[in-house]
Amino acid sequence: MNKNHAKTGKQYLLLMVRLLLVKPAFSYLEVIIVMIILTTMLHLQFNNKIHSTSFNSTESKIKILISEFQYLKSKAIKEEQSVILIFKPHTNTIKIIDSHRNNYQPLVIKNGIVHPYTNLKYIAFDKHGHNHQFGSLYITLDNTMYKIIFHIEKGRMRYEKI
Repeated sequence: MNKNHAKTGKQYLLLMVRLLLVKPAFSYLEVIIVMIILTTMLHLQFNNKIHSTSFNSTESKIKILISEFQYLKSKAIKEEQSVILIFKPHTNTIKIIDSHRNNYQPLVIKNGIVHPYTNLKYIAFDKHGHNHQFGSLYITLDNTMYKIIFHIEKGRMRYEKI
């Protein structure tokens, strides 16, 4: 009985080896072709995504400007002193000073100006990040007008395209 069992075990092993050798698989060339196709598809997908969300669009420029305002607000909190942003209509710069009267490099609005509709002459962030006045700052970027709205509660701000 052991002889027959050993014989069938060897036969089974030989059969499995033959199946593994005979079983079709991908060749290296086929794998390389598949990888080239996948790489090309991924490249086209990411390239299209990058071009669709351009960093030079007016939407991204206004978001960058608001992030600059957020940075100045956090600077006021960190340094525990007020930071004041001064808006002058028909200019492309926003002047920045702190409570110790230190002048900072002004914010430059690239391809844009502060529109005269603006009902704020300045906005001040205190050492807690709050501003104590509310109003709207109108910015014209690349012939598109945006309204940045400053809220009193917690120094929040948002923008709208007009």
